[in-house]
Amino acid sequence: MQLTGNEPAMPQITTDVDFADASKEKQYGLTYSTGGLTIRQHFAISILQGSMAGVKVTVTPEIATALSKEAVMVADALIVELNQGE
Repeated sequence: MQLTGNEPAMPQITTDVDFADASKEKQYGLTYSTGGLTIRQHFAISILQGSMAGVKVTVTPEIATALSKEAVMVADALIVELNQGE
């Protein structure tokens, strides 16, 4: 399966269950996945968290922007690399 990065990182699968009136037998409805963070967002957050773990400087808006862009760039590279293993 090729990743785009837009897939849910941790999908929650939900099944609607209703009961028939007379028989009380389970009647299953739709099963669907709900949103949340994408794989790309999850990777970027993890990368940014690791980058910030050893930082001992005051983070300015400029530094925050640079670190955020770097995290997204590395997340995108990771997705490309993971797809090459397919």
